[in-house]
Amino acid sequence: MNNKPTPIDDRIRKNFDDANEHFARNGERVLGFAWILLKKNQFPVGYKFDLKNPLNLPFPDGDFEFLGLISLIDPPREAVPDAIKKCKTAGIKVIMVTGDQQLTAASIAKKIGIFEDNEKTSLEIAEEEGISMFAAIEKANAIVVNG
Repeated sequence: MNNKPTPIDDRIRKNFDDANEHFARNGERVLGFAWILLKKNQFPVGYKFDLKNPLNLPFPDGDFEFLGLISLIDPPREAVPDAIKKCKTAGIKVIMVTGDQQLTAASIAKKIGIFEDNEKTSLEIAEEEGISMFAAIEKANAIVVNG
């Protein structure tokens, strides 16, 4: 903050959480960015990373400096809502599998017609009633499962 590293306290963490939730509820993907300065004795200028084996990259753990959040919209193709409607009309149950977080997935599912506007997701019911996700699933007709 103000061009200086600042420890993340509860207030700052809440700001991050609130921003993430705001963007996700609007169907946006949220990415967090951090950096770490690599030690010259371990990573001298010209160090060759083995990019063919990414699981073996020697990146250090911890001491990352969080830089902030970025959100982006990856809109579904225009034909998707109509295709979903046709599938539902034909009696096909449509399920979406995505790597997005639950709030983003639920928002997109509503926008493209997988969930109807009047349907509440298990996540919404859990939040509204202050109950667990498992209890909310029993009451919901639209379910978002975290993988």
